[in-house]
Amino acid sequence: MTGNIKLVPFGIENEESEYRIHICYLEGYGYLFARENAIWQIHHFPYDNMPVFSSLRDGSKYISARGYKVPPMNIENCQRIKIPKDISDKNPIWLRDSTTVKGMRAEKIARDMYERGLIIIRPDINEANVNEQIKGKNFISKSYALQVKCDYRGGVDGTGFLYIQVEECNPYNAH
Repeated sequence: MTGNIKLVPFGIENEESEYRIHICYLEGYGYLFARENAIWQIHHFPYDNMPVFSSLRDGSKYISARGYKVPPMNIENCQRIKIPKDISDKNPIWLRDSTTVKGMRAEKIARDMYERGLIIIRPDINEANVNEQIKGKNFISKSYALQVKCDYRGGVDGTGFLYIQVEECNPYNAH
């Protein structure tokens, strides 16, 4: 083991993205929401703080993450988006996959959904100043960063919640 098994703040409150999509693979849906809306929920309501247990190579168990079980529709403006069968078939996620592989496949699913026009984030629009308007720019839209999470069993028809992680450890320096 080259890393550690001490939990550190690492999750939704430490990200720099404006939006998240949780790919709930077994259920077949993605849940898109503003990160700040989920943070508001976990700070204002008493959701279960749930540990995730993992095993070291020697078989001993430890808590590898902590997070909150939040029903997706409790998150303001959360969008439930069906994952097309051809996209999920092209990017299968299996329970036995490592968290790294699950994450990479969830990201590919989200990217394919975005390229197909299924993930729509309405940009903020700022009115251009006079100098910008002279250059032919009447308004300027802001682009957003999107964080993708594999929430394998999550979703309304899965576990009934999304797992909103706030802490984790990294025993094998995987990232």
